[in-house]
Amino acid sequence: MLARFGGEEFVMLLVNKSLEEGAQLADRIRQLISSTDFTYKKQALHVTISCGVASFVGEDTPTSLFERADKAHGQVSNSMLAN
Repeated sequence: MLARFGGEEFVMLLVNKSLEEGAQLADRIRQLISSTDFTYKKQALHVTISCGVASFVGEDTPTSLFERADKAHGQVSNSMLAN
């Protein structure tokens, strides 16, 4: 399931997938978006995304899961800015 979560954020919920499978899917989506040509008002745009991936562990709550995914996303975003 894919849903908007906040202004520019989306959440994808995967059932019966490991953390590694989720990370691989996120990376495939990232690559697909980055390699797609987008045009807005006749202006070519290069669009990229960054993804934070997390999975339910033990006694997780939805809040703790989202916090961990947000932290993972922050780490990815920061490393992208550093490059």
